[in-house]
Amino acid sequence: MPVQSYEIAHPEYLYIQKGGETLYGCDQDWYQIEFRERAGCGPVAATNLLLYLKQKNGLEKPPYRNDSVDEALTAMNDVFLFVRPKRRGLHTVRRFVKGMGLLARNYGLSFRYQYLNVPPHEEKRPDLRTVTQFIADGLRNDVPVAFLNLHQGDVPELAGWHWVTIVGLQTREDGAQDTGDSGGDVVGAGDAGDAGVERPSDDTGDGAGDVGTGGAGTEGGAGTEGGAGRSPLAATIRFFDQAKALEMDLGVWLRTTQKGGGFAYFCKPTVRRE
Repeated sequence: MPVQSYEIAHPEYLYIQKGGETLYGCDQDWYQIEFRERAGCGPVAATNLLLYLKQKNGLEKPPYRNDSVDEALTAMNDVFLFVRPKRRGLHTVRRFVKGMGLLARNYGLSFRYQYLNVPPHEEKRPDLRTVTQFIADGLRNDVPVAFLNLHQGDVPELAGWHWVTIVGLQTREDGAQDTGDSGGDVVGAGDAGDAGVERPSDDTGDGAGDVGTGGAGTEGGAGTEGGAGRSPLAATIRFFDQAKALEMDLGVWLRTTQKGGGFAYFCKPTVRRE
């Protein structure tokens, strides 16, 4: 199919009402401590993922709600204690995964995770098809995908050194026309099992495993080869950032970012048995 669209089944799980206005996910500007407001984009993305997982799976814990900004802020503050930025912020995907593991263990849970790193050196980056397949796998599992962008490249919709929450993806082969109503396949959630494979990983490769059960990935491994040059594939992601719904060209980011970043998602939550 020349055009395909992927999306989470219930984006409304992340909506927050404020005075009759619909907000799209959490906003780090709601933090009331200066460091958290400045460096809290990673915990905010983690909060969005957890709010979705909780409602999708009917989890009792963590005890988060987002019926109002105040309730969402309570969740954000709790997540910050585990998915914790340092002076440079939360600047690796692996640290994000580790923090989610600490939170999961605290609440007696475990999550299946997948992550994909985008190294700063262009020749070591995964290509656009690899990146879109990773995001599509997450969305087919009906979970949002956290996106770390260390440098926004030529994408004005993004802020640099920043985490956002991907909720949708459209891919288009070169020559296909995007008319707004693509006429292609909309791939719903729940069509995939575990995405990808388990293998060792470091900050230049990818990883898979479980968090909340004693660890978050292993050391070692090699980067993903292939480069990020021009591709006959075009890709647009829809994402939530600072309570707004936005779109951007993923291929432009992958070609022009100077520092890379990465992606992560969590699925299949289970309650740990003591």
